[in-house]
Amino acid sequence: MSSLSSSKQKKNFLKSIQKRGIEKMLEDQLDAHLDYDKHSPRKEDNSRNAYSKKTIKRAMGTIK
Repeated sequence: MSSLSSSKQKKNFLKSIQKRGIEKMLEDQLDAHLDYDKHSPRKEDNSRNAYSKKTIKRAMGTIK
């Protein structure tokens, strides 16, 4: 990893890692709830419809 010189770059880097982690956890939770993995044939009528933008509020600021 190259040197992250400014605190803003460091903050943005940490924010992006946290965002990806939260998205992965939500996807895994949806897989468990629907009882099938993404891109697999669904077992019942319950399905994945679409994604929408969300804002998560946290101590270090918000993530969109």
